[in-house]
Amino acid sequence: MNVGSLSPDMRRHLAEAFEVLTALLEEETSLVSKAQSDGLELYFSTKRKLFEQLGILLREANRAPPLPVFAADGDEGEAEPVEDPAPPERVRTAAARLCAATRANTIALQAAQEAVTNVAKRLGRVAERQRADGVYGRSGSTARRAMPGYGRIDHNL
Repeated sequence: MNVGSLSPDMRRHLAEAFEVLTALLEEETSLVSKAQSDGLELYFSTKRKLFEQLGILLREANRAPPLPVFAADGDEGEAEPVEDPAPPERVRTAAARLCAATRANTIALQAAQEAVTNVAKRLGRVAERQRADGVYGRSGSTARRAMPGYGRIDHNL
């Protein structure tokens, strides 16, 4: 897709969508990096909806006919340049930031998932060891087996 051939409105919509998604991903990445899991489901559902909307917008942009190029006529006076609300460079910059934010978010979420998996494995090993030691019996009141030499008093008279 050639960004320069899109209408100014379409470029503005794309730039705004990229910027909103980038801000959301950066905020979520910050929370995940700090191990704050409150509200992550809200982030997930919001991301999903925004990416779906972005997909629709990108399909529209790919279907949009390119803007016609008019030859400049020397007969008319110089027209004042119209300020573009979303120049192509803004869209490219926003897209690059979104790609970077997506990579950082993916890395942070994978690291958090690995951390949770490691903690769960460690807790599983501890529980298995405790069960093998007799701490957790079926009745829930099984006493710990005595360790050899523990609590024993040797009397040498």
